[in-house]
Amino acid sequence: MAALIAEAVAYPSAPGHAVAPINEDPPPVLALNFVKNGVRSSWFTTITTFGTAQDITLQYLHVESSFSADDETEAFASALAD
Repeated sequence: MAALIAEAVAYPSAPGHAVAPINEDPPPVLALNFVKNGVRSSWFTTITTFGTAQDITLQYLHVESSFSADDETEAFASALAD
């Protein structure tokens, strides 16, 4: 994995700050971090699948939900909702 990351960072268009250090003990969720106009937000998603392969009406039903990964993102999302 380290070799793949080193190769990706070597490209001229790759921003150096986009690479996080490799954690040998990764967390149970992977957060997506966004920065726009100096505001950072961090999210993780879950995907729920209903039914079984034998139930054609539910076979392709998936629901993806996003959740804030930290208190700052929670406050940011609450401010947008108001």
